[in-house]
Amino acid sequence: MKMPEWWRVRPGKRTLAALLVLILLAMAIYGGWRASGAADVGPAGQTWQVHREDVDQQLALVGVVESARVIQLTAPFDGVVTEKRFQHNQLVKAGDALLHIDASELAQQRAEAEVAYLKAQEQRRLFDHLDNVPDISRARRNLALAQAAWSNARKKAQETALLFDKGIVSRNERDDSEEQARQQAALAQSATEELASAQERFNAVQKQVAEVNLAAAQHKYQALLHAEQNNPLTAPISGVALVSQPAQSGQTPVERGSRVTRGQPLLNLIDPANLVVAFKVDEMLVRRLQAGQEVQFYSDVLGQSLRGSVSFIAAQASPVLSAAKSAEFEVRAELAHAQTRQQAALIGSTGKLSLVLPLWRHAIAIPVAFLQDSAQGPQVYVRLPDGQVRPRSVQVGETQDGKVEIRAGLAEGEMLMTPPL
Repeated sequence: MKMPEWWRVRPGKRTLAALLVLILLAMAIYGGWRASGAADVGPAGQTWQVHREDVDQQLALVGVVESARVIQLTAPFDGVVTEKRFQHNQLVKAGDALLHIDASELAQQRAEAEVAYLKAQEQRRLFDHLDNVPDISRARRNLALAQAAWSNARKKAQETALLFDKGIVSRNERDDSEEQARQQAALAQSATEELASAQERFNAVQKQVAEVNLAAAQHKYQALLHAEQNNPLTAPISGVALVSQPAQSGQTPVERGSRVTRGQPLLNLIDPANLVVAFKVDEMLVRRLQAGQEVQFYSDVLGQSLRGSVSFIAAQASPVLSAAKSAEFEVRAELAHAQTRQQAALIGSTGKLSLVLPLWRHAIAIPVAFLQDSAQGPQVYVRLPDGQVRPRSVQVGETQDGKVEIRAGLAEGEMLMTPPL
């Protein structure tokens, strides 16, 4: 191949010539690109047509996975742990036996409660058979005797009155028999009132006491019976078993041989089917957060992203430890279900959480390159319809991702120019 004459020069000059050719070629391409109108570059620099748009803000946060449901299992009665069938942080299934407690003390308590319950039942039955109540039985016997005496006295008075009419007995005898009848009638009436009073007292006070005693005895007996039947202690749901840490220093977690008391926390059962990720949002941003808003949580444990939705926004900010730090609000988001073992592994882990918040809606936002500070405040350069470029003061808002919100001073459709150098 025959080289052109200009190429047949010394090596140093040949390199210079090649550079000149490349520069001319680049200028030609740039000129053609400008002529084609592919770039919005004018004599004064870049341009931007004013328009309204929706702008979102993406937050990158750190969240901690928690369970939305924690069940605390307590000792159902006093006793000594004879078996422990789980390990701390172990995944257990619903119905699995977890702890067995010696129930010998409980059996004695349950037997005593059963006797008290039977006695209370018997006491309550007295109201169904009032004749068996001592006070009422005595009053009823007195009434029967008084009524019998009155009947006899009345009969004798009638007979004496007939004999008096025949002149067989005297007036005094007749009057005495009638007086005796009246006295016995009064005694019978008194016995009737005494019986009514005994029944009223028994119904109003003792019946109420008997019913209260019966209810208390029944509750105690059934509670002890239920506690006895709830041995061994079983898992009500499938979840992660965590040994409860003792509230007092010097105590150890429950193990075989430990003595426990009724109501003492033994373990927490974490439900992995209902997981939430907890995170905090700055006070300046929380007002734009809404329940149901979608979040993405990347778990390093699983090596994948999980979708969630905001389920809780604290009504008050968390305590601020430093005056230099702004307040934050606690937020929780429910996570989509994963497999049970995966969910269990997530509890207590941290991960990256992304959340998109609405920043501006139907707002005018321009690139910060078109904004310039001046003695009169923020201003932009507007290209008028006749081609002239004039500065104009504007009112600005927040800045996000290289754009600034213009709250006043511009209208849709206007053309901006970058400030002159």
